[in-house]
Formats: sequence, C-alpha cells, structure tokens
Amino acid sequence: GQRRSPLEAFGLGALWGSGHATGQLLIGLGCLLVKAGLVQTSMAPWFEQFNGLLVGASLIAIGLLGLNESRKFEASDEDEVGEQPTEKSRFGWATFATGVVHGLSLDAIIFLTPALALPRVAAISHVVGVTAGTLLSMGVYTAALSAILRRWVGARSPKLSLVSSGASGIAILLGVMIALASCGISIAPSGLV
Repeated sequence: GQRRSPLEAFGLGALWGSGHATGQLLIGLGCLLVKAGLVQTSMAPWFEQFNGLLVGASLIAIGLLGLNESRKFEASDEDEVGEQPTEKSRFGWATFATGVVHGLSLDAIIFLTPALALPRVAAISHVVGVTAGTLLSMGVYTAALSAILRRWVGARSPKLSLVSSGASGIAILLGVMIALASCGISIAPSGLV
C-alpha cells in the first residue's frame, strides 16, 4: 500500500534481504557449532517446529499489516486527492526482523551447506556471495515490483489497493498453512490428493 519509488523499494527489499542473510548466517553458525560438537542435533526437530510456527505467525502478521495499510491507502485517496503523502510508515526494524525470521527457515541451509566442505577462504567467499546475492535479488525484486505496479496501476489507483489486499490475503493463507504444517496438520486442496 505504500507509494514508494523503485529506488526506495530497492532499499526496503535490501533491508529485508539483509535480515534474511542474517538469519541464514545464524543457521550457518549453528551448523558450525554442530560440526564442532558444541550443539546437540537432537534439538533440530524442536527448532524446526518452533521456526515453522514463527514463520507462519510472521506471515500472518505481515498479511494483517498489509490489509490495514490497504484500508489506510483507500482512506487517504478519499481524503487527499492529488496530494502525495508526507509521512510513510517506518518499516526499519520490523522489515529487518521479518527477514531474520524468514532467513532462519531451515530450507536456507541448502545455500550454506557447501561452505562447510570448502577451505576457509573459499567458504568465506561462498557465504559473502550468498549474502550479496540475497541482498541484491531481494532489492531488485522489490524495485521491479514497485516499477511494474506504478506503470500497471499507477501510484494513486484503487487497483493498487486491490493488489495489496490480494497479496496480503495470500500471505495470511500461506502463514496459516505453514503454522499448521509445523504442528503436523496438513490440509490438502481437494483434487490434489
């Protein structure tokens, strides 16, 4: 629902990506601690379940925040026709923290596993490459999405609110499904089983 330029959107995506990379680095650190024998692997199933609940809950929160912003966007369009907003929401720490939570997802380990088998300099280069790739890809994706939406629906179009509401609904649904799956509950759509 925010009216950001593609450059501002890149910065927001890169901030999210830096949180995601931080989460991945924490997973990598955990792998190194397991490899060194300092952490028991018996904790992994508990961590996986807790992390699934945390990721699901954060997606639900993101979706609810998006729906709230979408409503505010519609209200600001009715109040301020033709004016640009003077104040934008502050996403800083919330965006970074969300990235960290999602970076802690155990599927991120696939990107870091090669570093465990590489010599020290090559392992550091690999981790730096994964981190830089995460920052760049999330920044570029967010900037591209901003540019496409500005061109497709316009910065002040009611369609933007519709796109935001739809994406928020998908985030809530995905969050519920991830949280349920982490508790061992699987809901398969009819026709796919």
